[in-house]
Amino acid sequence: MSKTNLRQSEAKPAERPAEASKDTRSEVLLIQRMSVKYDGYEDRIAMDITNVEGTVARLWLTRHGSDIMVRSTSARVEAYANAQMAKARVSPDHANQVRESALATQQITARLTQRRAEAVELPHGAPEHLVTGFAMPPNASHIQLDFNCRPALKARVLLQQAELFQWLSALQRQYQKAGWGMEVWPVWFTQKSKS
Repeated sequence: MSKTNLRQSEAKPAERPAEASKDTRSEVLLIQRMSVKYDGYEDRIAMDITNVEGTVARLWLTRHGSDIMVRSTSARVEAYANAQMAKARVSPDHANQVRESALATQQITARLTQRRAEAVELPHGAPEHLVTGFAMPPNASHIQLDFNCRPALKARVLLQQAELFQWLSALQRQYQKAGWGMEVWPVWFTQKSKS
């Protein structure tokens, strides 16, 4: 299985069956709900997660790790958009403009259709894990994000396209709260403030 250590410059997809719930080394926590918030004391993003059985944990995302996730997920979305452009036979002269416009429209639509969800409540003494690796393995029916953590934990979330945009939007708000630079965010993602 190919993985990305957050110390590396980009994420590499891992291979695994889409429906498996275990890998050979550890249990995989399949995330049902998650919420993110910036913790100024830690200067990190806290991602509180829960699964269908009610297991709750906090995953800590560093700035560097968050940047890698933003670049990786953005690249995956852009690759999909480029493939769609090729299928639609959009002229190369107009492809970039049409692609960015389509992606910005998808982002705005995801924001407008997002439902308010309860934040995950983290009980006192809940386990906390530092995210040290991130992967986006191929998955035919969902966008799959795998978080490799220390101490040993692997957490996985399966998202639809709109949910990915919504998650990225929540993550971007935490960047703004943190005062972190926005240079890692693609132009099409930040166009929502200009619309």
